[in-house]
Amino acid sequence: MVKMAAWAFMVRGAFFVPECPGKHRQHIGDEKQLGDEEMGKKSRLLCFTLFAAILIFALAGSAALAGPVTQRLATGDPQAEPQAPKVSGYGLVWVNSGSGNQNVYWMSLLNESAIPVSSNSDEQWNPNIDGSSVVWTDNRTNDLGVPVQSIYIKDMTTGVEQRVSLGTYLAPDFPAVSGSRVFWQARDWLMPAFTHIYYRDLSQAGDQEQMLDGKVMDQVHPVASGNRVAWTDETTTATHVEVYDFATGQAQLVTNSYSNQSSPSLDGDIIAWQDDRNGNPDIYLKDLASGLEEPVATGPASQQRPVVAGRLVAWLEDGNVIKLKNLSSGTTVTLANDPNRKTDLVMSKAGWLVWQDSRSGSPALYAINLAPGKPNLSLAVSGSRWASYSDYELGRLSVDFQVTNSSAGGAYGARITSATATNGVTVITPMPLAIGDIAPASTAGFTIVYQVLAGVSRFSTSLAASCLDGAADVYTYP
Repeated sequence: MVKMAAWAFMVRGAFFVPECPGKHRQHIGDEKQLGDEEMGKKSRLLCFTLFAAILIFALAGSAALAGPVTQRLATGDPQAEPQAPKVSGYGLVWVNSGSGNQNVYWMSLLNESAIPVSSNSDEQWNPNIDGSSVVWTDNRTNDLGVPVQSIYIKDMTTGVEQRVSLGTYLAPDFPAVSGSRVFWQARDWLMPAFTHIYYRDLSQAGDQEQMLDGKVMDQVHPVASGNRVAWTDETTTATHVEVYDFATGQAQLVTNSYSNQSSPSLDGDIIAWQDDRNGNPDIYLKDLASGLEEPVATGPASQQRPVVAGRLVAWLEDGNVIKLKNLSSGTTVTLANDPNRKTDLVMSKAGWLVWQDSRSGSPALYAINLAPGKPNLSLAVSGSRWASYSDYELGRLSVDFQVTNSSAGGAYGARITSATATNGVTVITPMPLAIGDIAPASTAGFTIVYQVLAGVSRFSTSLAASCLDGAADVYTYP
């Protein structure tokens, strides 16, 4: 998506430049002509108007969403080690472990107030979330005092909690939820060597657990969205991603490739997965409505663990880099690139990307708000100069600019796309001119060199620019 905005106002300056570079005085806002005696025989007076930008945009969302590009989340017990996050909208669930039993917690990313999901203190793990519905694996004891591994669900709005799996199958785990359907993996008492996908529709009175697909292989790690659920088929020789559509009652492999596929992520019609068809892990996706398949990220790096939300796909590269691609614009941005190894990457349509890393010395959850609003950028002239005596003699004037980002989110891949000037002055610097990523409350500088003909005393210049926001939307100026 391309967002448009207009330049505003201008910066004016008069520059007296002596014949020797490095010795000059600058008169801001003074446009009077100086006499030859004052200027010197080889001096130049260049009085030019720079149509610099004061780029002002309204932030999207409420003030509560504002924050740094990367923020550590307050997950409660400082002694705990938060892990296995899942996110839906502004709701985040995870497991706190490290001291005593591990338990599932929930918070709204709008206020970061962590609360336990269940009042039961027995072991809980592998939570998942869809809207206000939270599911998890639980090992609470039954009436006989025997721990029983089961799947539970709680509506965080009503507070109603219930057991979902009824003990028909062995070791239910890794639950997923979409609407009224809850999915998990488990083993059949009659065929305990293999793990299969099971589900229960809580909107159906008396609905019992059902096996979704009974192939003679392991089927693990379900993910669900709308009327679809996907999982990974594991055989002794390969792994493949399969998706089942309740609307058609049919299951299908996502690709005909003989390569290994794993780690599916599903949102609406879009499914993404990790694929090694090129000899190392890459990211591919398929539009289940159209049947079109395409690569998202390929190359020598190791691309793993994709997550899909709307038209956005994010993934981990080489374990420590987080990248994101906007499927509408086709643009890709790097959201995090530091030495800390990252795991458990998740993303929501509300614009939140969450993961775990240990940059603080112990495991913690970190987040990026992908929708902080349009970048607030301001452009100013910081000076003009002859870069060398040769440039002075040739009339090559260097003008230094600074771009400041005052937004809550980063401006990625910023660049000057074109520059023009009047009165016969031309731009020498090749375009586009890359500026790079500009973090919040940060400034980046760049220089444009102009060819100024002899006798020219003033000129104006206009710059056009572009950048990406955290969701890889493209903004152009003007």
